[in-house]
Amino acid sequence: MTPQAVLRELAMDCPATRVVVAGNPAAYPELLQWLAFLGDPAVAAVVAGRSARQSAPGAPIAEVPSSGLPGPAAVLAISGEAGPPDGGRPKSRRRGLWLTLVAVVVVLAVVAGVVGYRLLMAPRPASQVVATIEVGSEPMLPVVAPDGSVYVSNWRDMTVSVIRADQVDVTIPVGRYPAPPAVASDGSVYVSNVFDGTVSVIRDDHVDAVIRVGNVPHMSAAAPDGSVYVPNQDDGTVSVIRNDRVATTIRVGAVPFTPAVGPDGSVYVTNYEDGTVSVIRNDQVAATIRVGAEPAEPVVASDGTVYIANFGDGTVSVIKKDQVTAAIKVGAEPIAPTVTADGSVHVTSQADGTVSVIKKDQVVDTIPVGNGPWTPAVAPDGTVYVASYYAETVSVIRKGAVVATISVGGQPFPAAVASDGTVYVVNSEDETVSVLR
Repeated sequence: MTPQAVLRELAMDCPATRVVVAGNPAAYPELLQWLAFLGDPAVAAVVAGRSARQSAPGAPIAEVPSSGLPGPAAVLAISGEAGPPDGGRPKSRRRGLWLTLVAVVVVLAVVAGVVGYRLLMAPRPASQVVATIEVGSEPMLPVVAPDGSVYVSNWRDMTVSVIRADQVDVTIPVGRYPAPPAVASDGSVYVSNVFDGTVSVIRDDHVDAVIRVGNVPHMSAAAPDGSVYVPNQDDGTVSVIRNDRVATTIRVGAVPFTPAVGPDGSVYVTNYEDGTVSVIRNDQVAATIRVGAEPAEPVVASDGTVYIANFGDGTVSVIKKDQVTAAIKVGAEPIAPTVTADGSVHVTSQADGTVSVIKKDQVVDTIPVGNGPWTPAVAPDGTVYVASYYAETVSVIRKGAVVATISVGGQPFPAAVASDGTVYVVNSEDETVSVLR
């Protein structure tokens, strides 16, 4: 028997299923009355047919309790499963089989309606540019906040553009030469000002605090506990911010990149000049791991495995339990990898114009994309988007193949994907943001 709550939801939210709902044996009287009131001739005909059958002499009467939902007797009466009007003689086997067949067909129709409705409402892969938004001078890559706001640091303007509803909602002045921001779980936005040696903290669309850190701070990373880790590239240190102040400064290697925070709270910092990774726990370096040449930003999978693309030697280092367990050969000049929901790792190789797909520590596929591809971005449905700097395109990858190539603006930076599947691409040459849906 189809649950009444499902029937009610289908009738209200999916008009195409109303004829099927009206004919469902579990449709209760109030729902039938509401359907008839809507004025759809086909639905009204089904409801009228049911009413005529139920008003015939000797027909069973549906009991409706005070809650407005039918009790067991009502469901049995409406479905035809109550005793026959001639005093309770058993139904024939043929009629029983017929009723069973009808019930199965109706249930399948309702299930198909539910599945179809959910597929219709699910986010779809972005397939075209729906808006082009002008931002500030020399914009950096976009960052999407949990509330859907998009933050773009404008390097030369020393501002941050905040995009909402496909337009710049506010422009916020920050420090000198702002790096791409990091967004904490509480919505606070942290912007490293590279030439100021400071971090601007944005709340409620204004700078709420300015925190002095080290020299040449790079893009920071926010941990779930509210700690923010800022790599100071000139100092070889990481500033740890808590409660809008530097709680501690940790010495790491030379030219640290944006950290990555693991599920257990461990923080991984690649040191570009050293060819190492510093592992931070409890505000100190717990391990220093040698990887390949010129390691780029790390990424941590849900199981705690760390992947490092080594730009200088065309490999990906795999770290488990603070040890390199594999070095995987990919294309030339790989940059930061991305992990999809199924555990696959996608790594772009900038000099090759390819994406390497890694599973079980080996390359299982190599996908050609545009020239100068950036770090892939992954949508909630698993679609992968790769912006290519020189090709000025975004490649859309599904199931290991490019299914679409979308032209965007001049010299695009890495894409960012919102929770609803909308894709944002900053075009550095045009000083615009392309919105893809």
